[in-house]
Amino acid sequence: MGFFTIYLTTIFVFTTSQANGLNAWYWAVDAVALVIAGLLSDRLRVRKPFMVVGTVIAIVMTIVFLTRATHPDTGYGTLALIISVLAAGLAIAYAPWMAAFTETVERRNPALTATGLAVWGWIIRIVVTASLFFVPYVVSSMNTLVEAPAYLAAAKQAGANPPPALVEKLAEIKAAAAIAPGQWQTWFWICVVAQIIFIPLMLPLAGRWSPKAARAEIEAHDRAVERLLEGS
Repeated sequence: MGFFTIYLTTIFVFTTSQANGLNAWYWAVDAVALVIAGLLSDRLRVRKPFMVVGTVIAIVMTIVFLTRATHPDTGYGTLALIISVLAAGLAIAYAPWMAAFTETVERRNPALTATGLAVWGWIIRIVVTASLFFVPYVVSSMNTLVEAPAYLAAAKQAGANPPPALVEKLAEIKAAAAIAPGQWQTWFWICVVAQIIFIPLMLPLAGRWSPKAARAEIEAHDRAVERLLEGS
């Protein structure tokens, strides 16, 4: 999401306002889906089915989204729909994962919950920092295209006789525009691989796959606690 605005303005030539509007679609759907997924997961007492379904949706929509890179004529409404479904998929996977993560830590040792969340927080920061470092190498055309509007305005102002340095820069911009879609697709394929890896990594987390099995486990735990209290 951190690079959506750059992606949308350089590939689809949207204005910053339009790109921010698409970002707003993403976050609005994400917020609603997070709450709904969390409530349903709590009600059904399972996490993993939601994580798998959400991840599959996210993988499919990320692939759909990356195919649009070579179709710069894709409309605002189409992208809003793709981004919204992608946001819903990520939210459906994320909310139950967060619950399952804390429940797994609590099962190990309730006193380590704060430590577990601190480790999670640092991992998030490391991943974000790493992506900020690596994306410019994968999408090497990004900086050139971000600077393009200023040079294009200068070229328009120069008219038919732009200076040689500006002509050279315009050639760089043209070359960057040609390779940018493929580079962005490479980056989004990396994201798809990361989403696929998430599925086996979530398997060791605490929790059942079946609501019936989860309910039976909770009832057995409650009966054991009652017997313990009666014995004391």
